[in-house]
Amino acid sequence: MHIMDNISHTEVGNILLKNGVKWRQSKITIDRSSQDPEYHLKKRGLKN
Repeated sequence: MHIMDNISHTEVGNILLKNGVKWRQSKITIDRSSQDPEYHLKKRGLKN
């Protein structure tokens, strides 16, 4: 096993793809500090 000091996001993505992991890239983050009045409804919908 080779241990690296740092790794780029691109390389992480390449490793995931190589191992059959799929994901969706998003620049939007929903968190507790969200100003969206429907935040809790949306979050609940994501968990189902």
